[in-house]
Amino acid sequence: MPANLFPYIAIIMSVTLPVTKVAAAEADVMIAVATNFVSSAESLTKDFEARFGWRASLVAGSSGKLYAQLQQGAPFDVFLSADAVRPQRLVDAGLVADKNHQTYAIGSLVAWFPNHPTEQLQRVEAVSLILASSRIAHANEAVAPYGAATIDTLKSLAVYAQVKPRLVRGENIGQTYSLASSGNVGVGFIALAQHLKQQHKGGFWIVGESLHTPIRQNAVLMNRAANNPAAIKFFAYLRSNAAQQIIRDAGYQVPP
Repeated sequence: MPANLFPYIAIIMSVTLPVTKVAAAEADVMIAVATNFVSSAESLTKDFEARFGWRASLVAGSSGKLYAQLQQGAPFDVFLSADAVRPQRLVDAGLVADKNHQTYAIGSLVAWFPNHPTEQLQRVEAVSLILASSRIAHANEAVAPYGAATIDTLKSLAVYAQVKPRLVRGENIGQTYSLASSGNVGVGFIALAQHLKQQHKGGFWIVGESLHTPIRQNAVLMNRAANNPAAIKFFAYLRSNAAQQIIRDAGYQVPP
């Protein structure tokens, strides 16, 4: 194993979620994936491996932290971000060719009220419950696009100043889900895909897209993988009908 892989293998082992049985150092393609998309990426890599025979390994984290690791030379071949900004920065920095940059999913934000009767809420009722909540969980807006969308939403609803002292920040959308599922917060802002995957009890409101910057989740094929056939194939596979159906089923929209 090359010596420069050790720091990143340690990251994979200690703070990320390996979702295949293949050790990261043995994988044909290493994929860095935003936390909100982990379960969907697990389904995609399983299908990809079955179809093409290449082995894939996932490394999960907030988009901001994965982006920082890529800037520092992390040996990831494909980056599935939860936003469009950081992938574009990698293009601008010369680490990705512009042709190897695409939107693979469009996410939706949900306000989940775990202690409320199970039902879909309308905006007026959801806002009332947000204002009444003693604690409001959201992802770190500095590194997690769903966190930034949450702050946008609260500002668009003109309630941010009132609820700011009650905000509880998770490092990423996965931690935010954990905070909300504990029942110790009145509302957690999570991804629609998380809500569908876990079949949550409790009330929920699907936040209108007009209330926040669109959550366009972009993927890039790193220059370091330009001669890696498995990475090239996976990047192309994301636009296949099979992959797009998996993404839709998980609760995302796909680009036209």
